[in-house]
Amino acid sequence: MRAYPDGKINGKEFIPDEKVASYIEARINSDDTMADKAEVFKTTCLKEFPFPEYPGEKFLGEDIVWVRMARKYMMVHINKAIYIGNYLEDGLTKNRRLNNIKSPVGCMNRAKEFMMPDINKKHRMKAALQHIIYGKFAGVSAAAILGDSPDKKLTLICLVPGLILQKIWKRKFVPKS
Repeated sequence: MRAYPDGKINGKEFIPDEKVASYIEARINSDDTMADKAEVFKTTCLKEFPFPEYPGEKFLGEDIVWVRMARKYMMVHINKAIYIGNYLEDGLTKNRRLNNIKSPVGCMNRAKEFMMPDINKKHRMKAALQHIIYGKFAGVSAAAILGDSPDKKLTLICLVPGLILQKIWKRKFVPKS
């Protein structure tokens, strides 16, 4: 778990304590994705699943790697705070959407990981929207986004809402030059 300096836990606790499950089962499919946790991994696992790099991009949520690892390894999830920290006004969490927009190719690939059948429907739909949105920010055509999708039917269903959201996000989050 992660806690604030006052001792308050960030997010909901695992049930049961010391739950052995994949990251997908314990975090994604149980809808515990809004709070930061403190993940600790064996070095050999991290070396097996290196963080992808995309030329010209500087930001990518680490959960792309956690989800890939979850398809092979289980984790022990415990209700003990091992990380104390606060959020900064100008930190990554506050600026996540703009950072994602500036790194759209990585975010498209992250979204594809979350569109796989082992992810629950709610998160797969959100990922399909993100795949479209970040694809458009990357300059990819709608046809190419659809062709690149691991779930073409879901992407087609989400295409119009995704295109509309991309235009809204562009107006709201991208500074005018």
